[in-house]
Amino acid sequence: MAADTPRSTPAGVTFTAPAGWSVLPQDPAVILEPPEADSHIAVVGVQAKDSDAAAATISFITIDPTLASFEFVMAQREGKRALITRDGQHEYFFDEVQGEAAAAR
Repeated sequence: MAADTPRSTPAGVTFTAPAGWSVLPQDPAVILEPPEADSHIAVVGVQAKDSDAAAATISFITIDPTLASFEFVMAQREGKRALITRDGQHEYFFDEVQGEAAAAR
């Protein structure tokens, strides 16, 4: 893709495909491939009673052989988007960074 492009899955889940990535429809998902080799992201629709319930169930699961089934769950934390991953005893939070501080990193 030459520019960030709004897309959707066969189930109607909307997302933005980043510039430079490839989009491969594969019912019931859409597979995103970044410009770097050997990485993939699958966007899959979930069944839920409303959009809030659906958003509460969104997670990302790695498929790389070295990190197979490593799950990141979307969440809100202190008013920002976050990804959460868990092991047997801990939760790890990756918070969204916005503004000038993010641009400087």
